[in-house]
Amino acid sequence: MEKVQWRQQPSATSRAILSSCADDWGVLDFGDIEKNIASRLTDDGIGSILACIDAASNLNTLKLAGCVNITGCGLEPLRNSSVLKKI
Repeated sequence: MEKVQWRQQPSATSRAILSSCADDWGVLDFGDIEKNIASRLTDDGIGSILACIDAASNLNTLKLAGCVNITGCGLEPLRNSSVLKKI
């Protein structure tokens, strides 16, 4: 399987999501952001967000409420996470 390289700089949608969230990355809940933003998020965007926050080392819980365009490949940055407990 080819390893995907996520953007180093998040898209405008990803930046809006990151700016609306706290600095504590234990929980990332997309239900807390505007529905029109969550519904536009793609696997590329979620992958970029997860890479930006070093989710494999920091994220305990990921809630994808409203993220209707996610197929799953954007969750790759979570692979081998030592802290993830719940998606």
